Amino acid sequence: TGLQAAPSLPDDSVGGTAWGDLIHRLLEQLVLKPSLTREQLASLARWFTFDTPELAEHLEAALDTLEQIRGSEFWERVLGAKQRLVEVPFGQRVERNLLFGIIDLALEQEAGWDIVDYKTDRKRLEELIARYAGQVARYAQSWTEIAGQEVGFAGIYGVRERELSGDVRESGPISAE
Repeated sequence: TGLQAAPSLPDDSVGGTAWGDLIHRLLEQLVLKPSLTREQLASLARWFTFDTPELAEHLEAALDTLEQIRGSEFWERVLGAKQRLVEVPFGQRVERNLLFGIIDLALEQEAGWDIVDYKTDRKRLEELIARYAGQVARYAQSWTEIAGQEVGFAGIYGVRERELSGDVRESGPISAE
């Protein structure tokens, strides 16, 4: 009793930049309009992959991934936000350098903003945190500096495992990766 199968990951043959772009674009649409049906998402996916026909055979896996995300605690967090912003571009001078980035998801919550970066890499969440925590922490710091609003949480959402990290700012110093 109480045992559950681990969530299935997309086949490792599904990946690369095109896969990541597709998932990001579909998540963007789904966050903006959570009522989209699977059929509507499929239509969008076909449009988004028009110039990447190699992804056509993986559209069902992408749609399955989105459906599993919709059934997650992370999705409840998304839907419970006061405000949801997607693909937020920013630019900032940091010392003598210009820093540019795109924040995948910003959620206005009671305790401040959640800054979330989606990762579709073929890696486990712990590896994603080790690799990208500094980037996401920097995004959160930039949000506070530019928008003047507190960030209550900065995390990584591992799409393959459908798991949200803890606050990555607690994992070490900030670097501008």
